[in-house]
Amino acid sequence: MLFEENKERISGLVDQLESKYPGRKKGVFMPNDTHANVLLNILFQKYGKLPETYQIIGFDDSPISREAVIPMSTVGQQISVIANEAMNILSAQMAERKKRRPEPLKEPVHKIIPPILIRRETTV
Repeated sequence: MLFEENKERISGLVDQLESKYPGRKKGVFMPNDTHANVLLNILFQKYGKLPETYQIIGFDDSPISREAVIPMSTVGQQISVIANEAMNILSAQMAERKKRRPEPLKEPVHKIIPPILIRRETTV
């Protein structure tokens, strides 16, 4: 999807929120930090600031969330923990295959790595 198309859709979302919830608090969770930044920019262009009626959270803790005109709240995925767990599982499977009578896993291994809410200025 092109940037212009995304910006147009997010701008339409702002218009929709404004008409449906005028003067009310609006919490918006965007699918990633890039989209959250586009929303933040649209609001700045429209109001000259982030209105007190908006709170924005992005997803993925990309550098843009820290470097935006206002640092954005986001959900971090703990990539280093995910990578470490994946390597532990892979190492265990490799060690099992080296055994004289290996017993491969019969079912997939499921690990839950909780995401972290990183609070910044868009959700004060």
